[in-house]
Amino acid sequence: MPPLRFTPESALAVLERLRPEADCLAAAVAALARHRPATIRGDQAIPREYFRALLRFRRAAARLAAAGVEVRDPRAAVLAFPAGGRVVLCCLASARPPSFWSEREP
Repeated sequence: MPPLRFTPESALAVLERLRPEADCLAAAVAALARHRPATIRGDQAIPREYFRALLRFRRAAARLAAAGVEVRDPRAAVLAFPAGGRVVLCCLASARPPSFWSEREP
């Protein structure tokens, strides 16, 4: 299947539909940082919360990828929407509308 090409209008529509996924991704990244052990030894137990957050991250990233959206920075919720010869970047954070929108060559 060829990659999706977004117009600014279609990117905004997808952005609103996928905002919960991006929020889930950012929350999972924060949880991974909170639950990650400072050092890992072979006999050390890793908290279940870490693996739960990892699973949430993978599921949200997969749903975003399935929609044709690229995750550029999961902590800041920066998503890329391929747009022909350009890439449209959006930062979601908690802003409505997006806190920034820029276009650049891929």
